[in-house]
Amino acid sequence: MGLILLVLVIALLWFLLALLPLRRRTAQLVFSSAHLAATVALVVAADRSSPGQPALWVLLFGPGGLVSLVRLGRAIMGAAGPGRGKDAPPD
Repeated sequence: MGLILLVLVIALLWFLLALLPLRRRTAQLVFSSAHLAATVALVVAADRSSPGQPALWVLLFGPGGLVSLVRLGRAIMGAAGPGRGKDAPPD
C-alpha cells in the first residue's frame, strides 16, 4: 500500500509541476520544454527488461508530460500568431 501511495504522490507532484502558473511567454516556453524533455527522458530511461516498468513510468509522468505538451503548443501558437491590436474583435 505504501508503494502505491508513493507512486500516486509522485504522479500528482509531476502533474502539479506541469501546471505551475507562468505569466511570461518565454518562461512558459522554457519551463514547458524542459518539463516535456524530462518526461520523455524518464520514460525512455525506464528499464525495458521488466514488462510493466515502462507502463508504470508512462502512468507516473504521462499526464504531466501531456499538460506540458499542450502548454508548449499554446505558447508556440501564441508566439507565432499575429498580435492582437486595439481594433481586434473580442473573443
